[in-house]
Amino acid sequence: MSIRSIFLLHLTFSITFHVYSQHEDSVRGLNSDAENPTFLHQARISHNEWSQWISRGNVAFKTNNITISAFENEIVNLESRESAALKNRDTLTLLMLWQRDFTLDKTQNKIVQNKTGLPNYRFLLRMIERITQMDASTVFCSGYEQYQEIGEGSKVEPEKTRKFFHVWTRDGWVWKLTTKRIN
Repeated sequence: MSIRSIFLLHLTFSITFHVYSQHEDSVRGLNSDAENPTFLHQARISHNEWSQWISRGNVAFKTNNITISAFENEIVNLESRESAALKNRDTLTLLMLWQRDFTLDKTQNKIVQNKTGLPNYRFLLRMIERITQMDASTVFCSGYEQYQEIGEGSKVEPEKTRKFFHVWTRDGWVWKLTTKRIN
């Protein structure tokens, strides 16, 4: 290749690179894991700080790390399964995910009219703000939920937002939700 050809290639690359380059400070991609499809969104907040959104089903998790750790990935999967089971009123999945002596911190002065005792959600979206690993077998997870319940007589309640705090513990190889606090 002649010097003139190399110069023309370099000039062409320099001109077209700017045209096809990314102008905004964000990158989006799709994790093609067939079992757990994940939408990834990365955005540069400042020159040295990045955030990444990971979404599975109706659960999203925001992190400032470029990659998420194995335990964070596992907790996001568990939160997604638990939230989908709540929305679909899937008691078998909830029995597998919830500890037998499960603690629910919620007002208990209500009479439950339905057979399962679970709320009937029109939609339930969970945003995880923080996952904190206390030790190898205890993880705290907190954030907020946006939801809309279907009340008595198929009356659709207004959309609401609430904070949540979950404690996941591992017994052997199995993670269980042991505490669920809802504000």
